[in-house]
Amino acid sequence: QLQAASAQIASGEQLLTESLPLLRLAPAFSGHPQPAHYLVMLQNNDELRPTGGFLGSYALADIADFGEIKNLKADDVYHLDMPSINKTKYEPPEPISRYLKVTNWYLRDANWSPDWPQSARQIQEMFQAESQAAGQATPALDGVIAITPDFVANLLRVTGPITVRGESYAPENMQALLQYNVEVAYKDSNISSWDRKEIINELINALKDKLINLPLAKYPDLITRLNESLTRSDLLLYFNDPGREKLTAELGGAGEIKAVSGDYLMVVDANMAAFKSDAVMTKELAYRLNAVNDRLKATVRLDYRHSGGFDWRTTRYRSYTRVLAPLGSELADIKGVNKEEADFISYDDSALGKHVFGFFWSIEPGQSGEINLSYYLPDELAARLKTNKVYTIFVQRQPGSRIGSLSVSLEPGADVISDSPDNLSGEIKKTGAYWTIDLEKDQTLQILTK
Repeated sequence: QLQAASAQIASGEQLLTESLPLLRLAPAFSGHPQPAHYLVMLQNNDELRPTGGFLGSYALADIADFGEIKNLKADDVYHLDMPSINKTKYEPPEPISRYLKVTNWYLRDANWSPDWPQSARQIQEMFQAESQAAGQATPALDGVIAITPDFVANLLRVTGPITVRGESYAPENMQALLQYNVEVAYKDSNISSWDRKEIINELINALKDKLINLPLAKYPDLITRLNESLTRSDLLLYFNDPGREKLTAELGGAGEIKAVSGDYLMVVDANMAAFKSDAVMTKELAYRLNAVNDRLKATVRLDYRHSGGFDWRTTRYRSYTRVLAPLGSELADIKGVNKEEADFISYDDSALGKHVFGFFWSIEPGQSGEINLSYYLPDELAARLKTNKVYTIFVQRQPGSRIGSLSVSLEPGADVISDSPDNLSGEIKKTGAYWTIDLEKDQTLQILTK
């Protein structure tokens, strides 16, 4: 009996620990004392964009009376974009204009900044403008939420499969099956292209019913899955209320580009009219640090392979890729693309607080592509390592990305005496430290030198 009681206490303690962060956010979704109104953007990471995926659909969620969902209805983003032609004027970022061949910027492409708060504000502004242009009245929003199919799949792991129109949607097939139904199968069912995404509302309602009727015993698993989604940025939150937005950042759900004092790396891919080709891309990253003439030189290798073909779902891979590095970094060399043909650019981005290396590249089906980008880190990082004997790098994961592995090689020009964290199996060989890790979430790596 004591053993059973001890196990129950330990389980309860773990549940309470996992629940507390979510409980701190609960008032934002209570709808009390005033109803809350949220714009929910559905990001398709098979068509990867900076904050997680293409914004193909959206939903409006109205919450009141201590968490009761009064309204939750999804719609096709083109139902706003199309009526807005010649009515809204937003100049698109240059890569969108060039590679998507558009002269105006619309809601579907609004998440261009990899910093979710910046993109969320842009999304909110364009949503209100396009709603007005389409003659749709909308309430004042309390915030913007973004979800990827991986978040929905995580919920299905708790609820079990759901059945819509005679087909079963499970974590393993949900994304591909939904894409087939809205891209191909609707034609055989005599459904117009304008209404082809109505099935999303049926899925939402079926999943909502499952969650509302979830047995109490399933709640610990639900809380774990929600925390996983926040950690992986499959669920991104933005609140107009500064206090709630600050709390969200503290809990790791704000999706902001992290400000760090040490080294930094983030690779941001943006699918440029390559259909859903990210579903068939295998991506490996490598990062190497070397000491060269009292400076720290970094080399980032992108090794991508296309395992798909030419069909309704996939085509040649086309990405405008940005590598984010510490502010003040300097280009040394880039191999694998022609700088002129790739529209290569290197600049300090004050809005992101990072240096950005940007370029366009493409990969044919069945082929692979490799890019090696070398640059010098700011001199203050080398000086800090020399003085404090500590080097730290923060690697931020792009939401929605599927990186097979990340190889890290740190050779700082001095003997390495320890590495961290302990839960990652790193290897020390006197003058360097080496890891091969997954990038399912953000990672911080650190070494101490003599």
